[in-house]
Amino acid sequence: MAGSSCLSSCEGGYPCAYCVRTSNICEPPKPLPNSVKFVTESYTVQNPAIQPGAQRCQFANGFASATTQLVPLMNGCSPLREVAMALGALEASRRASITSYYGKESPQVAAMNLYGMSIQSLRTKLAEAPLSCRDDILWSIFLMGLFELMSGTLGDQWAQHMRQGLSTILRLTGPVTSRSSLSQTFLDAFRVMEATRAVMYGDGTFLSQDAWLHHYSSPKPRGYSVSDPMRGIATLIIQTASFAKNFFEAIQNIPEPQRLDNPAIEAIAGQGLHFQHTIRNWYQDNTRHWNRSDPYVPLALASYHAPELFHSRNYTFYSCWKDKALPCLSRDEIDTHIDTKLCLAEQILKSAIVPNVLLLFPLRMAGANSIKAEQQSRIIGILEQIYSSGFVVSERIKLNI
Repeated sequence: MAGSSCLSSCEGGYPCAYCVRTSNICEPPKPLPNSVKFVTESYTVQNPAIQPGAQRCQFANGFASATTQLVPLMNGCSPLREVAMALGALEASRRASITSYYGKESPQVAAMNLYGMSIQSLRTKLAEAPLSCRDDILWSIFLMGLFELMSGTLGDQWAQHMRQGLSTILRLTGPVTSRSSLSQTFLDAFRVMEATRAVMYGDGTFLSQDAWLHHYSSPKPRGYSVSDPMRGIATLIIQTASFAKNFFEAIQNIPEPQRLDNPAIEAIAGQGLHFQHTIRNWYQDNTRHWNRSDPYVPLALASYHAPELFHSRNYTFYSCWKDKALPCLSRDEIDTHIDTKLCLAEQILKSAIVPNVLLLFPLRMAGANSIKAEQQSRIIGILEQIYSSGFVVSERIKLNI
């Protein structure tokens, strides 16, 4: 993180001239409560404030059209309206050509204030109707998470919105077979993001429960292809996160001095081989049905290589295997996965609709497994492009590498 003296010198816009000149992260501090007052004559939303960003952040089929359907809900839901306007102001701050605002708050300051207002409004709404599964509440929290990915470098607040907000509501309400198109689009977008959160944070997710997995293996809603690549890859990542969580818990439950001769270790090794076959069988069974002109196919393919590397790497953290067969990859196999993934990532960056923030898990795995300077340079270059596109959370992955 940049020093406080740098942050206090940010000039507005994104990235601002000062931070570009000093090679610092452009992330002004959020203003203190009530330090800036946002004033507007009317809260009636005529045009979706998030529409420009939504065109290049489509987390699921129908995501862009869903933002249009949200407009009527915004007029009656203050947290949804305010977070949408916050996203719009954040987008405006990054397209602004001026750095001074005489007598007015900058778009970036307005974005932070609007976001704070949306949080307060959401708390009020939830106090009135706890754990509400209404579309406006679910979309409000999802967009708040999106704002965090675009405004902060850590990602932890986004993870809290996903885990403590949306997951809590959906887990208690359970899968619903009949949903509106707006609800279904939300659930598809949430599922992709929640899968990413679970695997990157080493956490479980309620989406690995049988009821939810069955819900997505049952016949799809009208308008959805049985070979939707993002639905398929989300399932695989959810299963990978669940297996990893159980794997580490099983190992840690065996005292280290007893691991070499413990029969449970052999079972864990065998389970790892079986799951590796599951990953590879998934690839063979699903990819042949995909429409290669689908813009989400490169993202799904890049995401497939991440569980392969992730699963194999987990077994290298322990030395209790003796001569047991393990799901480990050779150096050549690792490099092939990395190079293929990077080619796909560079292709995805050219897409007008696919949200490149979904490349963070594949890039994290590429960086963790790479030993070649050329590969690491490409990874950092891709992360810098993701940062420049507005998802500043990519800086966290870059610093890890």
